[in-house]
Amino acid sequence: MTRKKCDFQWGPEERQAFEQIKQEIVHAVALGPVQTGQGVKNVLYTVAGDNGLTWSLWQKAPGEIRGRPLGFWSREYKGSEANYTPALKEILAAYEGVRAAS
Repeated sequence: MTRKKCDFQWGPEERQAFEQIKQEIVHAVALGPVQTGQGVKNVLYTVAGDNGLTWSLWQKAPGEIRGRPLGFWSREYKGSEANYTPALKEILAAYEGVRAAS
C-alpha cells in the first residue's frame, strides 16, 4: 500500500473488515462533557498492574442510569516505581488520576 507497485485487491474480506471497524466506531464509548451541580457524582477508578498504572474518570448525573466516561489515562512505571508495594502503587495511581483530571 505504501509502494507504487502494490498488488492490493479490495474484496469481500476487506469489505467485511471495513464494515466491522465502522460498527466498532459507532458503538465505541463516547467521552462526555463535565457537568456540575447538585447530585452529580464523579468517580475515579484506578488499577495498578505489573507494568503500569491505569485510571479513568466517570461521572453520573441525577436521572442517568449509568455513568459516562470523562477520560482514560495510563502510563508505565518510572524508575523505582515498579518496586513499590501494591498499596503504594494504588496510591500512586489515585494521585496520578486526580492530577490528570484536574
